[in-house]
Amino acid sequence: YFARPLRLSGAEAIALVAAGRTLAALDPGAEPGDGDGEGDGDPGPLARGLTKLSAALGAAGGDVVSIELGQAEEETRRVLADAVATRRCVELDYYSYGRDARTHRVVQPHRLFIDDGNWYLAAFCRTAGATRVFRLDRIRSAAATDEGFEAPAVAADDEVATFRTDDAMPRVVLDLDPAAQWVLAQYPVDSHETRPDGVVRATLAVSASAWLERLLVRLGDSARVVDAPPGFGDDLRAAAARRILARYAP
Repeated sequence: YFARPLRLSGAEAIALVAAGRTLAALDPGAEPGDGDGEGDGDPGPLARGLTKLSAALGAAGGDVVSIELGQAEEETRRVLADAVATRRCVELDYYSYGRDARTHRVVQPHRLFIDDGNWYLAAFCRTAGATRVFRLDRIRSAAATDEGFEAPAVAADDEVATFRTDDAMPRVVLDLDPAAQWVLAQYPVDSHETRPDGVVRATLAVSASAWLERLLVRLGDSARVVDAPPGFGDDLRAAAARRILARYAP
């Protein structure tokens, strides 16, 4: 395989640089360097390889591509990555989007991972008494403690999903105009079908009413509620709209 130089297309090389930089960001002990591999600032083989590949693409210094993964604070990511590596408990100040609530909790961090362009932390949450997934850009602060914990007994092929639905969750059916069909890629959709007029009818699992009302207000006239349990349809959207308007009343 290595008998002759590997030939990559421009798109393949950029994808490789992007993947390499993402992998490098997962290493809490990574040190910046100039990529020449000499002296005390040697950044390691991955960084050196990325520098050479970037230079070959015509961007000396490695600026061929910039990786933006959500809005997670660098310090938060560093604290959590270090806690995962050293098995230390972490105190989180976390905003729960589904419940529209801010909570404080102690977690045992298992791993950091990336899904659909965002950073997540999989951790055992003592408040919930179970493993939960936390989105890093919703963590207001993260403070490592001196308390350690044992590594979790998780199979190698056991993946922690960012969101799991179950049969107990209420479902709503929405008709989505083309301008609202980004919902299919960003929210948990059980099923959907495209009608001849281009409108998509989608069935969504709802984890909390606060989550659904914000979505309905955001979609406005581009989405219509076809079917919903009591309190989860147009009355929910109308109540949310009235609250918002009341804030701006003189």
